[in-house]
Amino acid sequence: MEDSNKLIYTAHNTISVWGIVYASQASQTNPLQGQSIALHSWFICEVLYAPLSALVRSSIALFLLRIATVKWHRYTIYGTLIIVWALSIPFFFILLFQCNPPQHFYEQVLDPAPSGTCINHAIVPRATIAHSVIGALMDFVLALLPIAILWDVKLSKRTKAGVAALLGMGLLYVFIVVLDLSMVTNTSVIIKRGNRAHRPYSVHKIHPRLLK
Repeated sequence: MEDSNKLIYTAHNTISVWGIVYASQASQTNPLQGQSIALHSWFICEVLYAPLSALVRSSIALFLLRIATVKWHRYTIYGTLIIVWALSIPFFFILLFQCNPPQHFYEQVLDPAPSGTCINHAIVPRATIAHSVIGALMDFVLALLPIAILWDVKLSKRTKAGVAALLGMGLLYVFIVVLDLSMVTNTSVIIKRGNRAHRPYSVHKIHPRLLK
């Protein structure tokens, strides 16, 4: 699980850098092509976000399963896993098919623009808020669970406090997500070509827990 997380995160960062470098180069000779490359990178990264965040949460949950022995602890972890994937799979498809065909997301800025349509501009930000809020609640559960698991373990209070604090550092990410929510409602990308405005609606966030 950890290897797959690192692989997807590496791909995520590689695509981000690819978008920055090649979009900048292309913009010098063809600004619209540069915009399309940048949006292509943006699109791939945001589509990867849903499975990537689900895999990170799953790896933490599976680790806790190995040390949890009390039934309600294990049921809580199983429930968290179910909610995470039940939330992430629909969110993944919303991001993937926000335009029809999907490549219209980044090709609509070209001249001439290929035919295609995109969903209502409010859907992706609202889905992102729902994903972030429920995801933050799941992170909160996974961050506090180590404290409950260690509560009856025969260790000194000082050792318990240290281990619980270390395992509970995921609470920091919960606060980051809450701060992020204030930015989600205004994340539409506006790209102007002449008198036309193209709004590829999307939200892209880098998962801070991957840096742990």
